[in-house]
Amino acid sequence: MNLWQRVFGVRQVPAWRGRARLDARATTVARLCEQGADRRALPLAVAGLAEARRVLGAGHDGIVGWIERVAAIQERLGQLRAATDLRREAVTLRRVYLGPSHPALLGSVRRLAALYLAQGERAAAQALLREAAAMQARIYGGEQADDGGGLWQHQYGLGGADHARAGRR
Repeated sequence: MNLWQRVFGVRQVPAWRGRARLDARATTVARLCEQGADRRALPLAVAGLAEARRVLGAGHDGIVGWIERVAAIQERLGQLRAATDLRREAVTLRRVYLGPSHPALLGSVRRLAALYLAQGERAAAQALLREAAAMQARIYGGEQADDGGGLWQHQYGLGGADHARAGRR
């Protein structure tokens, strides 16, 4: 029995201790990923996501960070379907908690689109990239915004006929 349990008579970990553990786990996962040890990092990241859901609660943006972290590792390991599910969840949570014009949402939408492309789901990817171009225009204004056709299609390898069709819309 630890001091917390003796003093307060409960087994619950104080939130600050839970956050400190999450920070330590995130550092460990990041170091493993930097070393190319994604197979060792994945179970730790999945456990970190579960702990973040428990400690931080459903409405905390820190959970989305863990979701993105797990999805990135799964992508590198070739687990694309599982990563897609997590990326969708990240986009949904960021839409709800950050709103439709937040840079973090823009990044999540682009990562989901890239994942769709990696799986050959071009139509879904193009729809998300069009949404991302519009979102970028709202966030950063006209100077930095893509015209909805050229830059993002070139970046994601959607040139040719797809580029010509998108330019006509």
